[in-house]
Amino acid sequence: MNKHTRLLVVVLFVILILLASAITMFYLDVNKDTHGGNTEPARTELSGSNAASHVFQDENGRYGLTDDNGNIILEAEWTELSGIGNRCFAAKLVTNAKTLTGIIDNEGNVVVPFAYKSMERLTDFLYAGQLEADGKYFFYDADFQLLLPDAWDSYSLVDETLRLEKDGDTFIYGLGAELSLIEIDLPRRIRPVSFTLQTRDAQVLRKAERSDWCEVADCMLAYLDAYRREKPERLAEFTTAARLLTITEASDTAFRWKGGALDSVAISAAEVDGVTMLQCETKLAVQERETESETGAGTSEEMQRSADLKLTFAADESGDWYLYHAEFSEPSDSGWENNE
Repeated sequence: MNKHTRLLVVVLFVILILLASAITMFYLDVNKDTHGGNTEPARTELSGSNAASHVFQDENGRYGLTDDNGNIILEAEWTELSGIGNRCFAAKLVTNAKTLTGIIDNEGNVVVPFAYKSMERLTDFLYAGQLEADGKYFFYDADFQLLLPDAWDSYSLVDETLRLEKDGDTFIYGLGAELSLIEIDLPRRIRPVSFTLQTRDAQVLRKAERSDWCEVADCMLAYLDAYRREKPERLAEFTTAARLLTITEASDTAFRWKGGALDSVAISAAEVDGVTMLQCETKLAVQERETESETGAGTSEEMQRSADLKLTFAADESGDWYLYHAEFSEPSDSGWENNE
């Protein structure tokens, strides 16, 4: 081996030593970054939330929360974590092959249970959560307090209103800092009658929950059915004993309802001795009762017009609604049509 060859070997040997040292230092640095106990987790500033906490991601790709000083508030256990609402986070967790969404506050407390497929922001004050189990919806405010007690089949936003549907019934709420009920459409299936309750006084529609309004509509329909069939004995089913005689007398009118569709039902409310009263007013297309002495043999006479009906309902101590008062307007002679 000549002089030049020995020099070349020495240079190559030195290069190999330098490469080995560089590789060793690289792996030492990587090991320190991934396993060192004093390193601060990666933090992500949030948008869409007023939370003071920060999201971090661990080496396994899970997310947790830290405070401003880097102290861990919530261990990394969520597959997704993002700011939502007032000082809250939408968190996702995969369990049993399902991805469930819930809401936690900036201290890691669960404020909305992990039962949802998704949580969607509709307005600054309104969020909709769709259940994983059956696809129904619950609605929350910006602090994730439940706004309505029912699970709804579907919803839509139309002209600054929230339209909710459940079991074929429709409830329309005005949007704002809070929901305000402004219209109800309750098609009853016993007969082809649809109750559309409207009022300009939002306080009236707030007097009862969805199930209460449905109960009042069913009670009203039961009264109309008993009146149409001329079966006053059925009045006891939805009238308290103290009011039964008065309502029976009010129902014994000189005309009858054939059971046709109703126009809109106007409602009002009042407090009587601390009890909420709901009064429903509508119009019925009625005909005069015919007797043999009045019509005479061989004659057929039908006279009809629209009569006003007022029904007042009240809730008892158990929360069940019952008929409290019934009043018909007597048709005037000038209002009758004589059809022969």
